[in-house]
Amino acid sequence: MSVARTRAELCTRTLLAARRSVERASISRGTQAALESSARRASAPGLMEVRMFGRRLVTPHQAQVLAERARFMRSSPTRGEEWLWRELSGSKTGIAFRRQLVIGHHIVDVACTKVRLAVEVDGDAHLARQHLDAALDRALRALGWLVLRVTEDDVVSDLHLVLQRIVAAASALRGSRPEACGSRDRGCSVGSRASTGAAAARACSRAAR
Repeated sequence: MSVARTRAELCTRTLLAARRSVERASISRGTQAALESSARRASAPGLMEVRMFGRRLVTPHQAQVLAERARFMRSSPTRGEEWLWRELSGSKTGIAFRRQLVIGHHIVDVACTKVRLAVEVDGDAHLARQHLDAALDRALRALGWLVLRVTEDDVVSDLHLVLQRIVAAASALRGSRPEACGSRDRGCSVGSRASTGAAAARACSRAAR
């Protein structure tokens, strides 16, 4: 075999090996990009829930303690909490709510996760802890929640009016479409929150009066 032929065959093998390497790299990059895109799509709702519920703010042990406390609170509600939940449970108002929901380090009495509306029923004890309640409200706002506070007395004396105010606040957050806040859409973000936030804040302000 001549030297020229040997060199030609070696050059051919080298070119073929380089071409296969480029093809493998291209396929690998395409596969990796597809996998990363799929992973992002799959993890987006999970990341949203992690953020809105503040799950990164607590340790696993703290989360367990809070979950146990929330279960206890569900089994021993105040009279106002019990009356309010009786009317809100099962999406009776057309809006899905959850009770004693853990968000970060806190447990809110009632919440609509669809629009991130937290409802707190304040009894007489809250009169002496307004600074703590204000801190809680700030913490929840930082996670994208709007807090509506009603008093225990209001719930007991005029439950229908309190329900109207809660529905009005949730509807304002969802763009005046209460039927869109369904029980199957847990943990969804709300579109155009900036345009509806002012209306919801006004509804919450009226509810606090």
